[in-house]
Amino acid sequence: MKYLALGILATVASKKPILEMKKLMLNYRLVLLLIVTILVACEATDLPKYEEMSEFELVMHNALLPENEQIVCQEKMSDWVGGSFRRIPRRCFTVAQLKQLQRDAEFASRGRNSASQPNPNAGTFGGGLMQ
Repeated sequence: MKYLALGILATVASKKPILEMKKLMLNYRLVLLLIVTILVACEATDLPKYEEMSEFELVMHNALLPENEQIVCQEKMSDWVGGSFRRIPRRCFTVAQLKQLQRDAEFASRGRNSASQPNPNAGTFGGGLMQ
């Protein structure tokens, strides 16, 4: 009987560290799940979707920004472009992006002999916003 009691005690004693290890692993998993949830929640704060903003919201957004960081939107339009009917969605850019597009268009439109002379018709965007 004495050996039976010692065997049961040995079995119970050997399972105790395993149970503690399982509890510890469960705690680690819960902490890890909590950390991942917090990181995902922080990542969910995206930049505002300027294309979905009204004109009033854009004016309020641009009120305190420097000129190059202000947002300018080209309204959506449908028209015949190059012989086919196209729908162009509303697109928004910063003023700095529009200036870069204008510089790129001017550079691309220059001829080989007139590389130093700017083309006055190049770089118009959205009906000549940047003129």
